[in-house]
Amino acid sequence: MTHDRRTALFSGHAESLARSIVLCKLGGAQDTAQDVEDVCSEVVVRLLAVLEQGAAISDLPAYVARTSYNACNEYFRRRFPQRHRLKVRLRKVLRETPGFAVWHDQGRGWLCGLKSWRGRAPARPMALSIPPAAQDLEDLPAAIFRQSGAPVELDALVDQVAEAWGIYKHPVTIDSVAAQLSAEPERPAEDPRPALDQVWREVRELPVPQRQALLMNLRAPDGGSALALLPHTGAASMTEIAEALEMPVAELARLWESLPVDDASLARRMGLTRQQVINLRKSARHRLARRMRMHGAAGTGPWIH
Repeated sequence: MTHDRRTALFSGHAESLARSIVLCKLGGAQDTAQDVEDVCSEVVVRLLAVLEQGAAISDLPAYVARTSYNACNEYFRRRFPQRHRLKVRLRKVLRETPGFAVWHDQGRGWLCGLKSWRGRAPARPMALSIPPAAQDLEDLPAAIFRQSGAPVELDALVDQVAEAWGIYKHPVTIDSVAAQLSAEPERPAEDPRPALDQVWREVRELPVPQRQALLMNLRAPDGGSALALLPHTGAASMTEIAEALEMPVAELARLWESLPVDDASLARRMGLTRQQVINLRKSARHRLARRMRMHGAAGTGPWIH
């Protein structure tokens, strides 16, 4: 595909579709405007990276929609980790409870409801009566579906439960993420961002195998990839992360959903033993700890521990 063709696609239907999905999922409030722009940019970067490899996409709208929904899910996971955990638990209950199901609709994203409802249009947006948080989560979907009488958008259901249970009270912000990575527990950092930037500069000074062993396995407190914090905080773009890992951006985009990579898989990828990967990561953390002490910085969260 030519450069002009790609530009036409993203200045037209593809970018418009991505923006409409992101706006629908994140909302159009003033305080989310920048987040919408960031997520849309992330979607475009991922799609361009795939197209740069000459990949044949048979159904572009479906591919754009899937990429956009995935980017929105990552946004919610990073900014509202408690909401993300609630969504994971609800999805597990829906999949394991006889008679319930979760399925994907190309135009509406993930829907949930009774198995017999597959193929039906979802219920119109409505205020649901959410049982108190003390009630068993396993009983929640049945109570919801009795009210809706039709499939419900999974994200809409999670949003209403999260709001009713007060889960949105403590979102993860850029400042709080940076503070978590760089602040000393007994003494909050006055300006944590410089320390985070310094960590990334030191990471880029590591030998390539150490960088790969550290970054591709880096885990956030919720078990997800801490590597996602870098674009979120502005410390490094996906292009810069790909350069540090010495891999094409398109390859990083394909791997992004499966991060962090476990040691066994990482060993196969690097042509090493699992213990060698562990040793490389340990050496990387020791060097980072030493270098950060030289710069007068305190802890560096998952980068060191």
